[in-house]
Parts: sequence; structure tokens; C-alpha cells
Amino acid sequence: MYTDADRAKVLHDEAQRLKAFLRTLSPEDWHHPSRCDHWQVADVVAHLLEDRHSERIARGLHGDLTPSGFVPNTTLPADALRASIVHHPITLRHQLGDTLLAAFCAENAHVDSLLTNLQPEEWETLCYHPP
Repeated sequence: MYTDADRAKVLHDEAQRLKAFLRTLSPEDWHHPSRCDHWQVADVVAHLLEDRHSERIARGLHGDLTPSGFVPNTTLPADALRASIVHHPITLRHQLGDTLLAAFCAENAHVDSLLTNLQPEEWETLCYHPP
């Protein structure tokens, strides 16, 4: 059976592998189509970054369960909701420009630090997540 610390270690290791892989990409590679419709590789990275997991975890640890970061407007019709979810990472990619990878790495480091330093009783703490 896996412990929470085991899961944090797996997340750490996979984040390190992803970061190492992303650092091998050429500037052109970032603009290649991804396997996600309508997104370039950079848009997928922006999507991972936009969830702001570190902020949500930190806020949850302080008892704040309110939305933060990009929150899809679930009152929109389904097609408009999908369009907003598709376009938000593209907008973020444009905003961050050449700092996208650095921002992604910083976010991963912050998540890793938070998870590594959680006390056993904190693992069940709730935090906001859109779904």
C-alpha cells in the first residue's frame, strides 16, 4: 500500500522528468501541435501551470476553500465552456512568453515543497479544485 509520502515522491520524480524533458525542447518544438486539440505543446504546459496547485494547497491549509486562479464559468453553455477552457491556456502562454518554462518549474518546486512538508494530519485537508 502506498503512503501519502510515497505519492508525493512519485509526483516529485515525475515532475523532475517532465522538467528535464521540457528543457530539451527547441523553441520550435514548443509550437508543435500537441495531442490535445487546438493546443501547441506550450499550451499544454500553460494548462498544467494555470491550475495553480501550490496556491490552492496553501490556501486549503489555511482553511480557504474559495476558488483561485482560472475558474471555468460552469453556467455557460457546454460549447462556450469548452471554448473558455481551450482558450485560457493559450492566453496564459502568450502572457508568459519566454518565461513559461521558468514559471512552470517554479510552480512545480512550490508544490513539491508544500507536499514534502505536509504533516501526516494535513494530508486530508480539503482545498479548492474546479471539478
